Amino acid sequence: MSTLAQLSRELGVPESTLLQEALETWLFKKIAEIDQRIVVIAQQYGTESPDGIEALIRDGTIDGHPAWEDAIRLEGLQGYRHKLWQQIISTRRPIRDD
Repeated sequence: MSTLAQLSRELGVPESTLLQEALETWLFKKIAEIDQRIVVIAQQYGTESPDGIEALIRDGTIDGHPAWEDAIRLEGLQGYRHKLWQQIISTRRPIRDD
């Protein structure tokens, strides 16, 4: 018997519920980690926007290096964060008022 099956039986919780909640917990954890990384970059440049960093570079407020890399990193983090949220939305079960 698998660990999941055993846990399901012992707790009286369907395997699908355990898997769903474990996946959601993992996704939220990853989003929180990404949020922390975004905050570090945002605090450094005073903006959460890659375009905002680019504007600061263009107007000479900040040097291009490593700001360009940070803008690219920020854009990637925001894109990955969006994908994780889409997974949460697409896999979330509807709330029932039984």
